[in-house]
Parts: sequence; structure tokens; C-alpha cells
Amino acid sequence: MRKGVQQTAMAALAAFLLSGGPALAGDSPSIPADKQTPGHHTYMLVLSWEPEFCYLHGDGHPECAAGDRATSFGATHLTLHGLWPQWSSACSLSAKDNDPTWKDRVLPPLSPAVQSTLAEVMPGIASGLTLHEWQKHGYCSGLSADQYYAQAGAMVKTLGNSKAGTLLANATGKSVTRKALCDALAADFGEAARQSAVLGTGKAAFLTQITFTLKAADDGTTALDAVHLTESPADQAGRCDKGNPDEALKVAGFK
Repeated sequence: MRKGVQQTAMAALAAFLLSGGPALAGDSPSIPADKQTPGHHTYMLVLSWEPEFCYLHGDGHPECAAGDRATSFGATHLTLHGLWPQWSSACSLSAKDNDPTWKDRVLPPLSPAVQSTLAEVMPGIASGLTLHEWQKHGYCSGLSADQYYAQAGAMVKTLGNSKAGTLLANATGKSVTRKALCDALAADFGEAARQSAVLGTGKAAFLTQITFTLKAADDGTTALDAVHLTESPADQAGRCDKGNPDEALKVAGFK
């Protein structure tokens, strides 16, 4: 079992970040010409294992504070980091990732249903991750903020309710073999999952994240299913069809 650090939660901050408010001045910016047509790209769905994230990066992250984290969704399920449209060049509402003004902006309004889902599946909202991901990635999708986060949240829930999600929940605080996890993903989403899913590991083979590469439909939407799964870059060493299938991946848990 691994445990994170920090001492107090900041629930009020999370509520503020999800509360919507006036749209960004650049909520409908001029997207570069090569990025104006929805459906002509892929997405990378990036899911984090929260107990290990907090162990490695907990300092300064209120979502890693002690409290009810041990009973949270993220204690036993992968959580949403981001959904990234894959373009040949950068596409971002914020000119630079280190723009000091980005936290002074607000997220375009989200529906109550989407707010509720994100509060469960995206603990990083407490650190401003929702706004950051929209400004750096989401607005490039061609979707509204509500559409973008609705589909991202739904995919996290889909995985959480799958055979692979159950396997990880039961392995929390223990370990699971790469083969067992990849077999479960293939059973859930078809054999294409073996070329799409990339298992990220850190020190001592602790699971840190899982990513999927997904095709965008003509309207810019996507989903975590056999229809939308597509091959991740071949040089990704953590792909399910690579590496040692008997490798034991440690699954950190909160104490």
C-alpha cells in the first residue's frame, strides 16, 4: 500500500472550478485552419491511478489530502487526467502551458450532470485540472466544454464498470499481471485493445496510468469501445501487445 501526502482538502475550490460562470473571452477562438474539421483526428484518453499519483506528486495537490480519499472513486478506479486531440502541431487556448493568467480564467458552464460526474471521476478538479485540460486540449476537439467532458466522464465510468475495472478494484493494494489486465481489456473492448491500451508504470513496477488511442467520429465525438479503439504508436513500450506478459504490476492503495 502506498499513501500520499498533504493535510487538508479544498472542496470549496473544486466546487468553484466546476461551477461554470461566464464563458472565457476565448471560448470560441479561431482554431487553426488544419484543425477546423471535426472527425479528422484521434484522441488519447489518459487515465491516472490516483493513489500512485498522490504518492509521487501529492505535495501541493489538495485532492491528495487526507480525509475521505480512501472511500473515493479514485481509491479503486482509474480517474480522468485528460482527453487529448492528437494534431500534428499544438492547439491550445492558452498560448503557453506556463501562462500565468490561465488560472484567472473560468471554465465555460457545465451541466449539473457533467459537474456531478467530474466531481467523482476527476479528482484533479481540486487543483484546477478541469480548466487546464479544457484550455490546453478540450477546445481543440470541436466540441463544447459540456460535450467534451460528458464523453470523457462517460468513458471513465465505462472502464470502471468493465471486467478490467473490477480486476483493478480487487487488486488495489496488491498486484495484477500485465497479461491478466490486458486480457480483461480485450474481453471488454475487443482484441484491438491490445494495440490501443498502453500501461504506464513507475518505480518498482507500480501502475501509474493507462492510455487509449481512440478514433474521432465525423462530429468530433468518440467513445471507449471496439468501434473507436485504434492503434497507439508502435514505439509505446507499455502497449498490451509488448513487454513481459507475466510482469506483476503493483496497484497502489490509500491507507
